[in-house]
Amino acid sequence: GINAEYGFRPCLVPQTRTRTSESPNPFRHWALLMLSQFGFFLSLALVVTLFPDNAQNSNFYDQYGARVFPEFQETEVRNFLLNNYHKRAAQDYEGEKDWDDLTILIRLKRNSDLSQILNKYPFSVQQSFPDEYFLLEINNSSKEEKENLLLQLLTEPTIIEIKKNKRLLISDPLKSHFEPPRKRMTHQESRPTISLLDTLIANLSQNPLFSEQWHFSFVLGNMSQELDAGILGAKALGWTGKGVNVVIVDDSLEIRHPDFDRSRATNVNYDFVRGIEDPSPSQATDMHGTSVAGILLAQNNNLCNVGASVSVGWSGIRLFSGGELDSVSGYVGLRYRLDINDIYVCSWSLSRRYERFDLADESLTIGTLNGRVGRGALYVFSSGNQGASLWNCNQLALQTNPYVFVVGALDITGKAPKYSVGGHCLSLVAPSSTDSAQFGIPTTANNGTCRKNFGGTSASAPIVASVMSLVLEVNKAFSWRDVHSILYSSAVRVDSASSSWKTNGAGIPYSPVYGFGLANATAAVLLAQSWTPLAPQVLLNADNFASLQQSIPETDQGYTWKLSINQSRKTEQVMVQVNGTFFDFPLLVISLTSPNHTTSQLKQAEDFFPPNPQSFSWSFKTLFHWGEDSQGDWEVNIRFSLVNSSRNGANIVTGVRLTVFAGKQIFPPTTVPASTTTSTNDSSIVHLLTPNPTTSTSASSLLLPPFPFHLFVPLTQLFFALCIFCL
Repeated sequence: GINAEYGFRPCLVPQTRTRTSESPNPFRHWALLMLSQFGFFLSLALVVTLFPDNAQNSNFYDQYGARVFPEFQETEVRNFLLNNYHKRAAQDYEGEKDWDDLTILIRLKRNSDLSQILNKYPFSVQQSFPDEYFLLEINNSSKEEKENLLLQLLTEPTIIEIKKNKRLLISDPLKSHFEPPRKRMTHQESRPTISLLDTLIANLSQNPLFSEQWHFSFVLGNMSQELDAGILGAKALGWTGKGVNVVIVDDSLEIRHPDFDRSRATNVNYDFVRGIEDPSPSQATDMHGTSVAGILLAQNNNLCNVGASVSVGWSGIRLFSGGELDSVSGYVGLRYRLDINDIYVCSWSLSRRYERFDLADESLTIGTLNGRVGRGALYVFSSGNQGASLWNCNQLALQTNPYVFVVGALDITGKAPKYSVGGHCLSLVAPSSTDSAQFGIPTTANNGTCRKNFGGTSASAPIVASVMSLVLEVNKAFSWRDVHSILYSSAVRVDSASSSWKTNGAGIPYSPVYGFGLANATAAVLLAQSWTPLAPQVLLNADNFASLQQSIPETDQGYTWKLSINQSRKTEQVMVQVNGTFFDFPLLVISLTSPNHTTSQLKQAEDFFPPNPQSFSWSFKTLFHWGEDSQGDWEVNIRFSLVNSSRNGANIVTGVRLTVFAGKQIFPPTTVPASTTTSTNDSSIVHLLTPNPTTSTSASSLLLPPFPFHLFVPLTQLFFALCIFCL
């Protein structure tokens, strides 16, 4: 019943008690003790039920002061080793063993036999973890032997993860083993030692075409200069593109080729020519896509070559046949399965100059803004093989899209072949064949075969796509702009004697022949490990379209439009739209000068008339001003290459628009606030292009935090003491 002395009142409400002088009741104390112990075991049963893994691993917790969950992610293993295991284990080994040289962490495939590894290599097991993780000790080996063992392990099919370095196991968790310098890295700084590369080369040399893959390492090409794409160095560091999905958008893809790992196929293939879910070639001339794919996907299986990113998920989209792209196919295919695909590899360009492909442009925009959960799908395009005919990538519809990464070619001599199309919209170059079609890239071919000499900018694009996949493996949360910027920043300057190299106002060298330089996978993954994600992008617009009817004067200077941007931000790329009637279009020269007094040549004199010169409208792209301050007067100049020559008719400009794709703010805006979304007459227009990436976690992926067993007994007794006190 209710206690007559205290009455019925809520627990923990302060009240004044009147103590009595009655003698203690032993039975009551015994009952309270039993009740407390009963509560203790009841709570323990509840904990075991709610935290079964904690109870199972309680001995491990007592030994090392850490909890282990049955399903490990790599970051959890890493944090566990950094924050817990080394605190006691490193102390135990201090002064007795060289921890970082003797210990590695590996992860095996499901149901693999560890004893096969132990029988083959001089390892002993120090500790086993759930989810097939094992901490191994190397037995009595020299430093060189340990390095060789590590590289041999990379080729073991049952091992899917390897971690070995002191900073990973026992040092500062905020630092990585290969922390790159903040400055722009040189090619030499971004490479493992030659002995490591030699060992890995020996392990991959079973593939008959591997010895000819000079783009993997300059060692393979017997070159005195390091003119490769650094693929082998990235492989030696353990990066293979795992967890990234690549789609080959081309004329076909032989998905059953024996050199492609079917277990990694994402199975989101589609043939827009035939309307079926199989992009395999239907005619002998459709062989291009399979060769493109082999540069990325070919396995280490003694068949053809070795792919640059062998662990990527892959699929194929057959977008055209015989070289003609249907508008509807291009519209749908370039954004097909954005929920799955991360990188779209397009080793082709349209065959017509100055012809817009609005549906494809729209797909590229949608894919970049909506793909990868808002972080942006990555589109890699070849620049084209018509460079000897003076083509420019600024003449091509898809290559001038602001979201596209354009790749040119570099041959084994360290120079751009004449066929490689250049221009100020060129992003990078990557290895490919010479003008005489020699020293191409070994890869796969139709009907399960191989080819030794795939070339043109078609071979360069998949190499850059491979580098992108390795960067995304480092951090899949990178936006499309992060990936582009990492590749720009880690590129290697080649052919430095070329007069095409110019330094912009931010001190960054750029060439319309080489872009930012030669793609380098090793430097890119090293830089990615310390990369800080970019701030959201904004678009700064200025135009002069209001009743503009400006004829181009017959002078050497032509006519210049000044367009002002009053937002001080880091420039990433610039688009210039020109509208007008041009009966002497081939003679026109168009250039853009930034507030930093650096000039991009957007159009040169040429021997080509656009389809409709009377109603010309085109957007030119330039990357030359990357990193410059956007604030100030931008000048668009249009002039004739030949003055006082005969004219075919009027040449009148009806509109000029400038769009600066910009990143972080450098200085506060001078007049227009950042929230401005519309304006007229040369004012800045600011639009948020990509929001900050958000991450959602499903309930099924949440892990319960570890239960503090060492506090269990005192907390339980305190709880029941409070309950008894309230009665």
